[in-house]
Amino acid sequence: MTCAAKNPVTGVKYVEYQAEDRNVDGCWGVLLAEAGPPVLPIFKWLGLATEFIPPHKEIYEETAYLGASDETHTLELQRNTNVGSELTASLKYIMQDWAFIEYITGAMTGFSDTVDSVSVVTYLNDVTVDKWTVLTGGMLTKWAMSVPVDGLATVDVDFVFADADILTSTDPIGVAGGVHASELATAPYTWKGITLLKMDTNDPPTTVFTDIVGDIGLAITSDVEMSKGVDSLYMSKGSGVTINSRKVEVSLDLTYTSPNLATFQSYVEDHDKLNLSFHLGNYTVLVKGLLFPEWVAELKPGELVGQTVTAITDLPSLTLTAD
Repeated sequence: MTCAAKNPVTGVKYVEYQAEDRNVDGCWGVLLAEAGPPVLPIFKWLGLATEFIPPHKEIYEETAYLGASDETHTLELQRNTNVGSELTASLKYIMQDWAFIEYITGAMTGFSDTVDSVSVVTYLNDVTVDKWTVLTGGMLTKWAMSVPVDGLATVDVDFVFADADILTSTDPIGVAGGVHASELATAPYTWKGITLLKMDTNDPPTTVFTDIVGDIGLAITSDVEMSKGVDSLYMSKGSGVTINSRKVEVSLDLTYTSPNLATFQSYVEDHDKLNLSFHLGNYTVLVKGLLFPEWVAELKPGELVGQTVTAITDLPSLTLTAD
């Protein structure tokens, strides 16, 4: 008896991206970025990508029905028909800069109603075959940064895409020579790199925290609707995209200190609309319009008094200021 060994896919793997000038040119695709078409793609480094789960889900609709007169297997009268495709993806990366936040905020300075799409490229090499997956028309539905104590600043991203060329043997930089991304030498962002953390009702805030702040989180989510069109040639049948709404959330892990135990409780009781700022990397971040709806001083044996607080927002704004 003979048998063939099975070889798992190994070798180089990477993920990179490029902006699309959708708002200027009205198109999705890797050849429509940077200086405007027609230019070769110049891919960018995301950060230290630790996970990318690419899309491709075929949607089926199951139908139970009444059979013909001669049917003898009535228990199995079910049909599944393909009715479309869904292209979503998730990404996790360690921050080395703030560049990717622009594709959910709309601008590197803060919120804009005009947000461009991105193309994302993944690569697999199993020694014998090069395979790229080119995802186009990508809109971010979530960008969530978490910075744990003694940890790295990690970002979780969710996407929806319009089209995909899956496992192609054609390098998307093209025969004329576009450019793949190069790794940034910048050190990853860390919790200990956060400075100038302040919060109060002033604009900008001027008060240093009286409580001890541990983990910090900043999350932005967008309600993105990709309209479908019967004449669309994209895998998703996407014909256009609209951002219906956007939300921002801030979370802080607080350890209460004496004699300041009542400080945060007064913010909650007085319905104070707060502004928060901090510096990380080469940007100062200012989030305005925060309301904290809950104060709980957790009492547990052998543990310090504190809680994780999460803000809701009232007419929020986000400003990014480069050094």
